[in-house]
Amino acid sequence: MNETVTYSKTQKIIATILYISMVIISIITIGGFVYTIADLIMAEGKLELFQEQNLGIQIAIIGALFAGLFILIVLGIGLSTKGRLFFLRTIFRERKLHSKYKNNRIVQSITISLLVSILAIIIGIVVAFFYELFIEVSFTFLQDFSDGQILLFVALLILMVFGLIVGFFYFWFNGYALIIKLIYTLEEEEEDTFKTI
Repeated sequence: MNETVTYSKTQKIIATILYISMVIISIITIGGFVYTIADLIMAEGKLELFQEQNLGIQIAIIGALFAGLFILIVLGIGLSTKGRLFFLRTIFRERKLHSKYKNNRIVQSITISLLVSILAIIIGIVVAFFYELFIEVSFTFLQDFSDGQILLFVALLILMVFGLIVGFFYFWFNGYALIIKLIYTLEEEEEDTFKTI
């Protein structure tokens, strides 16, 4: 029989925000991908060609674009429960700690210090990356990009940031249990080795 897991209001809010962000980023990415394909087919003059069409074709084109957008939104809404549950079960899943580590202050202090240090390293690398990208690197290379490629580039950049945020949450809420599990595994191996001597 499966145990029912109860999540706090804060956890549900975080999962909802992450899911909504994922849906928005997915729509932007798909839009950038479609725009890039349109640029490859016809690099320039798309707006002029659209304006040359009769009113019926213009309405049909606009309707098709909005239909695609609303289909993506409907899919996002339809999958919202599963999406939120995915983030809840991935980031906030309950992990059982070995009894010997639950109230061990020394192990807890060392583990939390290591966790904060690792997070500081990750944040430092991310900050350095974006500093190099936005301050040190010239954006003249974007002049050769089409509008669709720029949109796709921005969408992928946002997607990368989103992935880092999800990874941060996962590591923050699960890192302690993972490190404790590693310590327990190492101790077990050491005890087994000692017994064989």
